[in-house]
Amino acid sequence: MIEIERFAQIRIPTRENAKETDLEVEDYMNRMISAYDIDYLELKHSCEIMKNQLEKSNSLVLHTGDGCKLHLKLNDREWYIDAGDGDIPCGEVYIAPIENETQGKIFFEELFIEDIGKFSNVIFEIKNGQIIDSNNKEVNVFLDSLMENEKIVCEFGIGMNPNIHSLCGYTVLDEKMKGTFHIAIGANTMFGGKNNAPNHIDLVGVGKIEYAKQSYQ
Repeated sequence: MIEIERFAQIRIPTRENAKETDLEVEDYMNRMISAYDIDYLELKHSCEIMKNQLEKSNSLVLHTGDGCKLHLKLNDREWYIDAGDGDIPCGEVYIAPIENETQGKIFFEELFIEDIGKFSNVIFEIKNGQIIDSNNKEVNVFLDSLMENEKIVCEFGIGMNPNIHSLCGYTVLDEKMKGTFHIAIGANTMFGGKNNAPNHIDLVGVGKIEYAKQSYQ
């Protein structure tokens, strides 16, 4: 599926599907149903507005924590909208940044790495598009387990779903939460990138995005 440019992926909120998360069944069901219960036309409209704003700039700066800045080059890469015709539950605008051009540091007050764990106050250092270090020993063990191409920043996205209200460690929901950003490491050839990798791992946080002399928080 990683080689397919576009496909729909629908997750039905059932007790069986709750087993793939660390959430209690009732919590999972409530979060999923809420994420589905949106005005899809309004979501698509808000995503299109955001996409039109972002397309004005060929780069952006992500401000997180106390002075951490991450610079991403976009050049002529395309922004994509997921508003009901891709990954469902839905709600994001995303792009594949230029793979070897992402530079700087990024801070996560609360970081969930799916199937690995939850960590606090994590800072990643990124050089020439690759995560090279963090300030957390356990996270560094995880990074050391990855191949070089699995540590490449392959995606930048903005959550747009207004009915997801808190992070829970389930990436399917977290990355769609309005008011969040996410970067991903690994594969991005399915949406305009050039990094072939066996995995795609999303990392969700909050911060301020600076683009075309505008900002979004």
